[in-house]
Amino acid sequence: MGEAVKKSPQIVTLDRAMKDLPPLPTAVAKILVLTGDQNSRAEELEKFIITDQAISTKVLRVVNSPYFGVSGQVASMSQAVLILGFDQIRNLVLSLGTTKVFDSSSPAVKELHLQLWRHAFASAAAAQFIARRKHLEHKDLDLVFSGGLLSNVGALFLAAQFTKPYTLIYDKHTNDNQNLSEMETKSFNTTHAEIGQQLGVMWKFPENLCIMLGRHEGPFEGDPVPSLYAVHAGDRIASVVCKPRDQWTDEVLHIDPAVTDWLGFDDATFAKAKEETLLKLEAASDMLNLFG
Repeated sequence: MGEAVKKSPQIVTLDRAMKDLPPLPTAVAKILVLTGDQNSRAEELEKFIITDQAISTKVLRVVNSPYFGVSGQVASMSQAVLILGFDQIRNLVLSLGTTKVFDSSSPAVKELHLQLWRHAFASAAAAQFIARRKHLEHKDLDLVFSGGLLSNVGALFLAAQFTKPYTLIYDKHTNDNQNLSEMETKSFNTTHAEIGQQLGVMWKFPENLCIMLGRHEGPFEGDPVPSLYAVHAGDRIASVVCKPRDQWTDEVLHIDPAVTDWLGFDDATFAKAKEETLLKLEAASDMLNLFG
């Protein structure tokens, strides 16, 4: 028999952490079931959201932020469901639920998580901008928002488990424009996208969302998948927009060539995408402390 391949201590720790990860809060798990049922009613969804007071309070605060364009107008959970719809509320509940799972008292973890959530909200906004420009169907607008908002769930896990090394990796990605997935693979033999898909399957996220989480980094080949391509490009645009304005580059780096061809954006359209994403990100600033 050949010798067993030894895993590095870091990879062994990663495997153990995945196995020991707690489940999503009960209310969040139930909401996933309800939002996947076309026969569910707004009253049922509201009932289960309010069983978790912390999440329900945060959902209302987030919905009433300028980011969603209904600032100060939503007074109840049923109203939030009616205005934003099942999918959008599910997105927010899932995001807040994962925040609870990865909660930490460490200032370093909180700071890194805040950076990741800023990027996530920027990715969701940029992906929706792209989806509208490419005339995707309305159902795909919700999907690309979900994909953008939850695209960093695997990174949240890595940040919580390996704060110091992952902070160094993310700083290099942010400050030196290095490819995040390549650095993750060198350190962990996996990527935040692959971990995100595993978490999505473990937590019973919708199948199309799990695929989005796992594949949004690329590479891409074959026929275009518009919603997936929109999230990939939105993620790259967010990486520019999350930097200080004087550090913006004209080029949006690391977009897969297949996605660049599908987009067909000229410089002016990319500039418009960055400007609109920045406006959305600024509108999200007051609520981001709920996710840090």
